[in-house]
Amino acid sequence: MTMGRTCGAGAASRSVRAERDRRITSGEGAREAAQRHLAKAPDVLGGILTDEQVSPRHRIEAAKELRQVAGNDPDMTSMPTERFIIHIDLGADEKLVYEAKIASRRPLLADDGEQS
Repeated sequence: MTMGRTCGAGAASRSVRAERDRRITSGEGAREAAQRHLAKAPDVLGGILTDEQVSPRHRIEAAKELRQVAGNDPDMTSMPTERFIIHIDLGADEKLVYEAKIASRRPLLADDGEQS
């Protein structure tokens, strides 16, 4: 009985390591870590913006960055879009196809920095 548990634990351990290596190789882990840090940036920038002791130049830069993070940057004339396609095969050579373009969205981060 313990031999079966050991083999299962070994397979699970190998699976976890393989997933970790895949995330490292693809850069997915680094992107998620960067998103967690980016979620804290508005608070830091807001502190710089409202601190009277900070030079005006830095306060203006903080305002520009906040505007960009908020998505209210007038320089962003068009948001990237993605195609969303649904194919439904009804059989007998009858198919339904629905296509739509949707605006790309960044993953939403919860207050604790984890993706929701």
